[in-house]
Amino acid sequence: MEPRIQFTLETENNSQLAFLDVLITQNRDQSIDTTVHRKLTHTNKYLDFSSHHPLAHKITVVRTLYSRALVVPSL
Repeated sequence: MEPRIQFTLETENNSQLAFLDVLITQNRDQSIDTTVHRKLTHTNKYLDFSSHHPLAHKITVVRTLYSRALVVPSL
C-alpha cells in the first residue's frame, strides 16, 4: 500500500451525499434525486475566451462543461 495515498469517508448528511460533481438526495420513498454539486470554494470562473491561451484549451473548457451537462443526471 502506498503511504502517500489517503482515503476519506464521506457520510450522509440530511439524506444527502456529495459524490464527485453530483449531490445525491434520498427521498422519503427511498427514491433518489441528483443535482450538480459545487463546493463552497467554487468560483464559477473559467478560462476567458479573450485570453492569450491556445484555442484548443478554450474549446476544451466548453466541451468539458457541455459533456458534464449531458452525463451528470439531474431532474
